[in-house]
Amino acid sequence: MIYIGIDLGRPGALAVLEGERFEKAQVLSAQGWTKKATSGQLQGLFEFALQKYRPTAVAVEQTKAWGFRSVILSQGGQYAILEALCQSYGVPILSLLPSDTKRLICGTIQAGDAAVIRAVNDLLKKSAAHYQPVHDIHLADACAMALLAMNRGGK
Repeated sequence: MIYIGIDLGRPGALAVLEGERFEKAQVLSAQGWTKKATSGQLQGLFEFALQKYRPTAVAVEQTKAWGFRSVILSQGGQYAILEALCQSYGVPILSLLPSDTKRLICGTIQAGDAAVIRAVNDLLKKSAAHYQPVHDIHLADACAMALLAMNRGGK
């Protein structure tokens, strides 16, 4: 089973994991984009990932959780693109609260960026055959969401 985690934040990131559970996760791809992407570029990236990996599910943070109007509008548009693509490919999309992600990955919702990165690296180090350390918070968030989707069986 393949799970994709996407962080819609700036600059954003996408992580692709394969496996049944945390213990058997393998990172197939992990990439971040360094510049603000246009809607067309994001659609192309999302569609490429859906076509190439044919995931069991896609996980993304809930955009409304941040509360900043400009963030909600920009990431809400990205989410709408992703949601439409997932629907057209018949792939369920999981919308996760950032606080749930931190609590389940780090054990607390108070975890800072460094703690999230450290926790994701610890989980991947224990499970992934071909593990590359994650140093970017956006990529760590994407990996965390993919791990949570994997642990939930895509539900």
